[in-house]
Amino acid sequence: MSPFGRKKKEKDVAEDLKVAAPSTSLEAASMFVRFMELTGLMDVTPISEEVRKGNLVVMDVSPLVQQGTESQLQLRRAVEQLRAVCISVDGDIGQLGNRYVILTPTRVKIFREAPTEDADKNKSPTKK
Repeated sequence: MSPFGRKKKEKDVAEDLKVAAPSTSLEAASMFVRFMELTGLMDVTPISEEVRKGNLVVMDVSPLVQQGTESQLQLRRAVEQLRAVCISVDGDIGQLGNRYVILTPTRVKIFREAPTEDADKNKSPTKK
């Protein structure tokens, strides 16, 4: 029975399910969130293409962070190339902890909170 004391007809239940079901059409979305892994400079091109298509990319950089200095140089080069792509499409790029970097497409910016006065008060005074 429904909360109003009457039984729902099978047709009413079916209509409720249609409304509650999530959309499975990929064409309906104007932007996707893609999770991609950066393992070397060869991954820059497919990641760049996703940003240019208008998708938001969360990039896992941990494979390069955990390796030696050679891979960390590749990481710097890759991030610089991807930063240039984000700037060219009027997007944004930002770090999410030590493991992830987020790349946003056109007209999507990352909110960066400005330091407040309270944060300045918590700093220890400098010695002269």
